[in-house]
Amino acid sequence: MIHQCKISVVIPVYNVESWLKPCLESVLLHQDLNDIEVICVDDGSTDKSLQILEEFSERDPRVKVFTQNNSGISESRNRGLSLVCGEYILFLDSDDMIRENSLLYLYNEISNNNLDILYFDMERIFDNEIVEKKYKDRKLNIRKRKYENIVTGEELFTQFIKNTDFFPQVWLYLIKHSFLEESEIEFYEGIYHEDELFTVELMLKAKRVSHRGEKIYIRRLREGSIMTMAKTVENIKGNITGTIEFS
Repeated sequence: MIHQCKISVVIPVYNVESWLKPCLESVLLHQDLNDIEVICVDDGSTDKSLQILEEFSERDPRVKVFTQNNSGISESRNRGLSLVCGEYILFLDSDDMIRENSLLYLYNEISNNNLDILYFDMERIFDNEIVEKKYKDRKLNIRKRKYENIVTGEELFTQFIKNTDFFPQVWLYLIKHSFLEESEIEFYEGIYHEDELFTVELMLKAKRVSHRGEKIYIRRLREGSIMTMAKTVENIKGNITGTIEFS
């Protein structure tokens, strides 16, 4: 019988050798919840990312490494979702981190309140002084209010939109595994901004959701990431695709 751990952390990985180690350590070494699994999907990295993953996997059986030809982040996340066995699912980008001793807090909040989705907030760090100078004025995805009541996803979505507090990033919430399976929602493959469509569809199907104002997620701003890339045709295509699919 397969052991069902409390939280599955899904990490898509592609050419992040400089940031991958602190990402993994934030989940494996600095948490007070040990009953987790870390599903890492290497998307055809050409640097030492896969080597780092395999080294962590050898030392810690909670780290499970899977590889695929370069296909994109949506494909990586969908592959990860097909492999998880946890009660709840957390997405983590491979150049970011989560706050120390935050997983047990999230688990208790979502399980004790029988939530489909639990939303939280983030803090931002800069990779270096050059990046900080360039992007320090960029809007930070932190909600101005707290939404601690238990409501439907549609109700919370309406509140978020009304207060300009809606952020679509999939690493800003924890999801009940059984609810995600029942929803039959997965990431739209082959586009950027894939989480915008995924997040909205998920919210509108959820019956019990809530928000906590704690800054759980640590977002790293660095050159070369999707977060700091200039707008391209592919970015625009992703936005248009999400609009069409949602309508």
